Parts: sequence; C-alpha cells; structure tokens
Amino acid sequence: MLSLTLGPDGNVWFTEDADLGRITMDGTITEFPVSGTDPLLGITAGPDRKVWFTNSGSNTVGSISMDGAIVEYPLPTALADPRGITKGPDGNLWFVEHDANKVGRITTDGTITEFPVPTPDSCLERIVAGRDGNLWFVGVCMPVLTGTQYNVGRITTGGTITEFPLTSLLAGAMDIVAGSDGNLWFTEPAGRIGRISTDGTIVEYTVGVLTSTRPWGISVGPDSALWFIDSKGTALGRITTDGVLSQYPITVPAHTSYGYWVAAPDGDLWFTNWDAHIYRFSMQ
Repeated sequence: MLSLTLGPDGNVWFTEDADLGRITMDGTITEFPVSGTDPLLGITAGPDRKVWFTNSGSNTVGSISMDGAIVEYPLPTALADPRGITKGPDGNLWFVEHDANKVGRITTDGTITEFPVPTPDSCLERIVAGRDGNLWFVGVCMPVLTGTQYNVGRITTGGTITEFPLTSLLAGAMDIVAGSDGNLWFTEPAGRIGRISTDGTIVEYTVGVLTSTRPWGISVGPDSALWFIDSKGTALGRITTDGVLSQYPITVPAHTSYGYWVAAPDGDLWFTNWDAHIYRFSMQ
C-alpha cells in the first residue's frame, strides 16, 4: 500500500501494486483491481466525485467512481512514470512524471497537457495545490550521480514554472503539503522538514534525532500541525507551524517501511505501510 486520500464518500481510498482500495471508518476494506501493469502510486479526490490515481506501470492516469467504475488515460510521453497527483484550483487534476521530468495536467474528461521542468533529472515525486492558487511540487534523486540541484517547484495553472533551490546538495524532497499557515511544508529524507513561503523563502528544521533521519510522508493533522512519517518505521513526527518538533515512537514489524497518510473524518490520522497494512493513529 503506497498512497491514500480522503474520498468524496467520506472513506479513505488507497493504492496498492495492482488494486485500488477503500476502507471505511470501521475498518471494512474493498479492493478494485486495475487492469494492466503496476504499481499504482498517487491518489487524490477529484472535483467530479471520483478518485483519481496514477498508474506508473501502465503509464496512465485514471479515475474510479464511487461505484467502482475505472477509466484510464494514456500519457502522451512514453515511460513517463507518473507519481503524485492532486486536485488543482482550476478544476483539473495535476500530476508529476518522475522519469519524463514533466508536470502534467488532465481535465476530468481526459485531456492531458504536459509541461517540462527546467532542471533536468529532478525525479519528481509529489505535487499539491497551494493556498496561493498555484501547484507546488518536489523531487528526489541521487545528486552524486546526476549532479542535479534539488529544488521546490511552483507551476501556475497556465503552465509557468519557477524553481526555488534547496540549501543542501543532499536535500531532496519526498512529499509536500499545504500547511494551515499558508506555507508549503515538505519532507527531506536526509533528515529535515522544510517550509517554503509562497514567495519562495525556505526554512529547514533538522529532525534526524527524532526519526532516524528519514522523514517521508507529510500531512496536516486535525490540530493544524504537520505530521510526518519516518520511513525507517521508528516514529511518527509532529511539527507545529512555528517549528516545534515532537515524536511518537511506534513498534513495527521487521523490514517495515511506512509511506503516506491522511486526516480522516473520525478525527484520526490514517497511514500506510508498504508491507500491506493500514494503520490508524488516534489524536485522543
């Protein structure tokens, strides 16, 4: 299980290698097989009462209705490797292409437009709608191999891209979310949580001592703080919008890696485990 989102039906929807899944607040799971190859990576609720997803193996972006009907749309660029996807402020869906180094836009009727990212080999991972009416995206690669400068990117709904360099060569970013303070917050697997204002000012907070240096998925909690996951599986982290850090140790099976999460209507945080589990963390 890789990514999850809150669906228009009030349930949590998630991606697996070859299935889409839905879990109710009482833990009942339904799975919907997706044709073609895997994996399914990104997922988001659309503006059309459907859930939208990316299929990396089939090189498609697809949607599923609340009654389980699935439609997929092939990308114009071959082997693009679509990853994160989000609902845009313009009523379209926006996604990133890891291998093609592009940001994509798809309308709800399936029309796709792609926008090349200026910095090569950015290895784009995630994208989110900011409170400023733009889309913000991040990526992570091996700079010692590619020589890539890590950036946080912003794209307008008209396709204009601006990139803001991170301070460290090792500061690739894995996930990004719009914070309750109007800024964008992102995780750096090298051991930091980053904050970028909508004018491009970046602040980074070192959290390696709390989470074994591997912050991964990040989400806004019902308390308006930012919650993040340690991909090494040792802790859940929390950072307030003024930078105060705390942690919640967790016990996990051996060789387990945690992924992404979402705040659910029951007031809890739900998060994924890459070894086929979904967990619920109570805020009470």
